[in-house]
Amino acid sequence: MQKRFLTKAMLAMVVAATMLGLLLAGCAEEEAPVLLELEAFTDEAGISWLVLAERDGARLVITEHVHALGTRFHDTNAVVELHEAEIQSSLDAFLDEIGADMRDVALSDGLFFLSLAEVTEYFGFIDDDMTDNPNAVARCVDGTARRWWLRSPGGTTTPTMALVHTNGARQHTTADNAHSFIGIRPAMWVSVEG
Repeated sequence: MQKRFLTKAMLAMVVAATMLGLLLAGCAEEEAPVLLELEAFTDEAGISWLVLAERDGARLVITEHVHALGTRFHDTNAVVELHEAEIQSSLDAFLDEIGADMRDVALSDGLFFLSLAEVTEYFGFIDDDMTDNPNAVARCVDGTARRWWLRSPGGTTTPTMALVHTNGARQHTTADNAHSFIGIRPAMWVSVEG
């Protein structure tokens, strides 16, 4: 067996090539999200919905606009189950606002909030570090960008809850945050008419 050794000159070339590769990789522009073209429709009550996914004869839809501004996740900054949280009453009230055509095709799960994983999947986030994502930006009917709650806990500090910021970034805040710029975007699975 013949041993091969790197000379100092060869080693210097390998190190230089590696450093150049790392430098070029760091200078590469961050990949931007592809803007999604989502199917939109309006229900009988005039609420606009976007289709996020379709599978097994059902569609996942979410409101196009942010509703119920000033909704806090819970009345205290405490860890609670979603069905016990104050925000659940906003979801229940919104169910009364949607058109009968939507209530008729809603699957048994009813209305819910997206999770961090679902936002990542359906709104085209490229990686976990991405901050701005125009696909996840949501606005009120008047066109003002607003934050919207998710159902996921928000990071390592408890009891924070996840939300999507006005620039589309995934963030978190305290559960009792009731600022007028945070609202809800209800989602639901609906059956596809055959």
